[in-house]
This record gives sequence, structure tokens and C-alpha cells, in this order.
Amino acid sequence: MYILKPLTHLVNSSLITGIFPNKLKISKVIPIFKKGNLKDVSCYRPISLLPAFSKIFEKVVYNQLFKYLETNNLLDKEQHGFRQKKSTITAGVSFINNIIDAIDQKEKVVGIFLDLSRAFDSVCHPTLIEKLKLLGVQGKESA
Repeated sequence: MYILKPLTHLVNSSLITGIFPNKLKISKVIPIFKKGNLKDVSCYRPISLLPAFSKIFEKVVYNQLFKYLETNNLLDKEQHGFRQKKSTITAGVSFINNIIDAIDQKEKVVGIFLDLSRAFDSVCHPTLIEKLKLLGVQGKESA
């Protein structure tokens, strides 16, 4: 518990100023195999092993952002990932129920399935920051 006060001060100071300590940005990057040919570099995903304190910062920011999104009803009700009481199971059940309802109402049903396994790697960070601003998420986002 001796570290709680200084750590709280460090995290709060970082959030207020928008400055993240450089020492906490240093990570060890290791390749993690996803699937496919073991000799194909594109079949690996880089994972950054960050200092434990960085993970604390990440959790604080995640909790604040998620609470803001939930409180302001900014997440679609169909969003199942990363939400309490929702999962791939609830997403699957919802999907199947929608199909059954459509068939019962004599509607045509079409499914489009996408492989988003590498979607995170293609996120455009400036666009993400702009979209967050449109949702009212503002503050210090760089440094």
C-alpha cells in the first residue's frame, strides 16, 4: 500500500497533462504465431510486453473511457465484445434469434461473414481520435 499514493499521483498527473512517462513506453516486442505457414512473417502478430505500471495506466484509462461510453449510451446494443454480461455466446444467440424471427416473418435472410482477425493492425489512429472527439471524448491524447 506504500506505493498507492505515489502511483495515484503519477497516473492523475499523466492524465491531466497528457504526458505519458517515456520509461513506461519501452516494451519488449515478441512475435506470436497466429495461423498459416510458420515461415511466413505475415502469419505472426507482434505483441508488446509492457512494464506492469503501463498496464495500470491502461486499465485506468480503459475504465474511464468505458464508463463514459456506457453512461452516455454510446455503445450499440448489438456490441457484444468487451462488455459485461455479453460474449461470443450472446452474440451467436442474438444472431440465430434474428434469423429465426426473419424466417418466421417470411423475410429473406442473407449472411455476410468477414474475417477481422487482423483488423486491429489496420486501425488509423488519427481517424480513431477524430471519431472519439465526435463522441465527446476529449482531452490530452498525445505526448
